[in-house]
Amino acid sequence: MNLWRRIPAFVWGDVAGALIAGLVAGAFFDATAMMIFPAVMVGNALTGLLVCWWALGFTASGWKLWLVATIANPMLIGGIVWAAMDYDCLFAGKSGWSCLLSDVGPFIAGMSLIPPLVGLIVRGLAQLAETAASSPNRP
Repeated sequence: MNLWRRIPAFVWGDVAGALIAGLVAGAFFDATAMMIFPAVMVGNALTGLLVCWWALGFTASGWKLWLVATIANPMLIGGIVWAAMDYDCLFAGKSGWSCLLSDVGPFIAGMSLIPPLVGLIVRGLAQLAETAASSPNRP
């Protein structure tokens, strides 16, 4: 059995989603960011996938996989902590130079939601292709 079939589709989709989201986010900055952002996002996605594999297995239902992969992603935790530290800038109406980077936390947390969703989409497409291939009414 080859490597492509042994690794679950959710893993391929999660890693590809992190890679693409990191490339797109890095493209708004410079070439260095286009190399660093995808590497950081893939590393964080792999951490979430490791927790999914340990806690659930990749055959679990989709909502459980998305929830565990998202919550176990260190980027989400870091984004929530960053937003909590800048609470007064985000919600209490404080402004000034100290609030310059207050939107980074919610942006980071939002970016960590994308890879598991791509993983679920790829997993669903793989299941559709598998059922279509095993269908007896295939022409």
